[in-house]
Amino acid sequence: MREMTLSGNSPSDSAPLAIVTGSTGGFGKEFVRLLAEDGFDLLLIARDEEALRRQAQETEQSSGRRCSILVADLSEGAGVQKVVCCIQNVRQPVRVLVNNAGFGALGAFQRLEPPGQMIAVNAEALAMLTHAVLPQMVAAREGLILNVASAAAFSPGPLMATYYATKAFVLSFSEALSEELRGSGVRVCAFCPGPSTTGFGARAGIEGTPTFDRHALPPGRLVAIGYARARAGQVVIVPSLRIKAMLVLSRLVPRSMVRWWMGRQLAIRARASGVSPQS
Repeated sequence: MREMTLSGNSPSDSAPLAIVTGSTGGFGKEFVRLLAEDGFDLLLIARDEEALRRQAQETEQSSGRRCSILVADLSEGAGVQKVVCCIQNVRQPVRVLVNNAGFGALGAFQRLEPPGQMIAVNAEALAMLTHAVLPQMVAAREGLILNVASAAAFSPGPLMATYYATKAFVLSFSEALSEELRGSGVRVCAFCPGPSTTGFGARAGIEGTPTFDRHALPPGRLVAIGYARARAGQVVIVPSLRIKAMLVLSRLVPRSMVRWWMGRQLAIRARASGVSPQS
């Protein structure tokens, strides 16, 4: 294990490198495991240095792949720039970027913290890191950018308005880039899981509610499906049959009904979590 610096102190060899943000838990942790098994060296990025060091050591021991770590807070411009500089200076060929870092919050928009940090992590940092890694991928005519969106990307989310909007951005951004890069050898996809037992639900204030817990799936199962489909070239990846069925149904009813239904479901989650759904 080695700590990455702005000068990119990874070994100067040709082993392919995969970069994973938000690597220490949930979907990120599962992507790290699969990428290591697939033969990639890894650059792990998160805010918690202790958790990063522990993950890197465990990954190296279990897979034999080399892991570097970079402590960075992607809600801050300085943290994003730190990662961008590292990407631009790393000596190994970057072949995979998994933009997994993100968070949500449940509650009436005006009662929550200002949305700047959530937009910065969920959308702005994702776009900036994608922009940083693309030149070398395009030059090599090889690369995979896997952006973690959500089933939330497909509808408005009353009481989680900013989170749902950022995930809609991730979906649209990923689809657009995928088309721009057609024939370049670089693939871009949006991974759109539904509820999962990743720890995200607890942080967002929705875990423990009946509607969340009843439908939450193990992250390992969802990521295995997502990674396999990403490698196969699928652009929009919805790994849950239940979510797919709901998306088909939502296209058959008026948009106003979708808004009403989502507002009702999230209000139920809010009340179950002890959060007032009123502004």
